Amino acid sequence: MEIYFGIKGLWYLGPKKSLRWLKDNDKSAYKVFENALHINSSFEEIEKLVSFIINSTFAGEK
Repeated sequence: MEIYFGIKGLWYLGPKKSLRWLKDNDKSAYKVFENALHINSSFEEIEKLVSFIINSTFAGEK
């Protein structure tokens, strides 16, 4: 999550506050993080999170 906030140029507020911030301000990112961070998350959900972060990194480059 800290990497994602850095990519977006946002202050990382720690895990709880940052997750809450995502819930209020970036619903799509919140959902991906929430799904991947559950204790019973599947490998597929974690892969989705990694892809989401990578795609966020390169979204502005073309």
